[in-house]
Amino acid sequence: MTKNSEFDPLAFFLESEDEGDDYRFLPPVREQVLMQPLIDGEETFMSMEEAILEAKDYVFLTLWYFQPATNLQSEKAKDKKIPPLPGMKKQNPRPLKTWLDLLEYITRVNGVEVRILLTDFDPVFSHHHPHAWIAYRAIKRIQNKLPKKDRSKCQVVCSLHSSKTGLIADRAKKRVNNVFKAIKEKKVSIKAKLTNRPGLWKYFSYSGKKGFQLRKDADFLAYPASHHQKSCIIDDLVAYCGGLDITTARLDNHKHNPGNKMSWHDIHCSVQGEIVKDLKRNFIGRWNHEMTPFQEFVESANEVRIKKGVTQLPNPEITELTDTGFQGRTFLSNSYAQMLRTLTEESSFYTTPSIIRNDIEKAYEKAINNATSFIYIENQYFRALEISKWLVDKSKDTPGLQLIIVLPVAPEEARMKVLDEATTHGLALQLESLNFLQDNFDGDIGIYSMVQNKPAKKKKLTNHCGSEMIYVHSKLLIIDDYYCMIGSPNANLRSFRVDTELAVGWVSVSDVKEFRIKLWLELLGSGIDFSKLEAKDFVELWDSVALGNKKVKKISPNTRKGFIVPHNINKFKNKAKKITFSLTSLPN
Repeated sequence: MTKNSEFDPLAFFLESEDEGDDYRFLPPVREQVLMQPLIDGEETFMSMEEAILEAKDYVFLTLWYFQPATNLQSEKAKDKKIPPLPGMKKQNPRPLKTWLDLLEYITRVNGVEVRILLTDFDPVFSHHHPHAWIAYRAIKRIQNKLPKKDRSKCQVVCSLHSSKTGLIADRAKKRVNNVFKAIKEKKVSIKAKLTNRPGLWKYFSYSGKKGFQLRKDADFLAYPASHHQKSCIIDDLVAYCGGLDITTARLDNHKHNPGNKMSWHDIHCSVQGEIVKDLKRNFIGRWNHEMTPFQEFVESANEVRIKKGVTQLPNPEITELTDTGFQGRTFLSNSYAQMLRTLTEESSFYTTPSIIRNDIEKAYEKAINNATSFIYIENQYFRALEISKWLVDKSKDTPGLQLIIVLPVAPEEARMKVLDEATTHGLALQLESLNFLQDNFDGDIGIYSMVQNKPAKKKKLTNHCGSEMIYVHSKLLIIDDYYCMIGSPNANLRSFRVDTELAVGWVSVSDVKEFRIKLWLELLGSGIDFSKLEAKDFVELWDSVALGNKKVKKISPNTRKGFIVPHNINKFKNKAKKITFSLTSLPN
């Protein structure tokens, strides 16, 4: 693509706001940024692990979901060994195997300060709630291995979004009653069910005379929003953000043949330069804002006495963070970047939270409005009619506009055969959004999914074109080979207006195109000369590859090109059903 002589890189960015407020700020555009997009889990984890291993001062992590036992990918990391604790001379140094080992190594051996913002979840409706507290307890064990004078080097906050609602109190009460019945009928022990579900403790009591009881005075509330950011900031030198969580389930590579688990496609990125200061400031602002409610929750939860065997939560032992200034590097680069966020707080009047920052929604619309030749979207969801309308409006005044959208074959919940109301509501939103696009978009449009290059072994709801799906979890937007947004937000109103999200908007005349070609070589297969391909032919190329892959009878890497097949919009049409009242902010 030839550079447009009238191209203005700053046209894609937002004006800075609230620059004096460490929590609410929108930073200015940063120049001379080095940005490296990372494709899939193996490449991302390896890069992050090696950067963390090199840390000298600090590592700050925001984690939506963290599995401490996630296996390390870097051989450099796995070659390191953790020495035995003082007084344990008979123990041998043990090699690093997991992410928890890596964090213990950099704190105990290298003296690096580690602070982690974990996301807590609604204790009644979300199955992620216990996993958050398992991770919290694991990180606290690292802290307890440090000498008392050094324990401030390892701190963790498990933060629940402040937004709450009583609109579905009856449903919450029914679910808590089911837990109570299961324990009373001895189908499950109190210890097994409740130890890592401290958000449920307030609903129960225990006494020697009455035994285990359901409290009648409890407020049955739902906590619909979550902190969805995934970031890592290291020594002012490099920062990471994107769609990947640190879990074994996310581990996959460009071949997408992960054995017995679901194949996973995702996008992350690393950034260097002054923008690292902004991601660090986001962490500091959130930490200082969220630490007090977290401390109050732990104190309140530990006041509840359920029964011996339900271990209380370890005391937080956390301190406020102070920004010591920026010690990073500057680079000679023609790239521009801006940190973008969604930030909300509890509303006194509405079910959904009050918006503090909706930079991502504004930047999404602005980027689409700046398109001149093509728009490329890869996302876990496409569930906002607003986005469809922006795209349609743009197509009306941009003849020949190319639109390519890559989505999962099915929602993740379909793999587990759990299509609850929130999932079917999301399916209805996506069906509405995609149908509107197909009916009204004036340019060329292609909607696709990814599947493995081998026949499916079993019949599954998530299979497509004879193969198991590759779950597309990316949150990616590319415009005209000039602009790219990578981060945590899905293409829905929940990410635009409800959850805490983080993304980087990036402009580069040459590097965005280079990334797009690398990505498309994975998705469409090698052998395509993208240097000679014009934007006006993009959808035609994608259709050719997708339809060719769909027609293949004997499925193998040798008979299919890449992983792309046509997306079946109507696959879940019969299951798509909107909830009768607005629950936009409930977990998907």
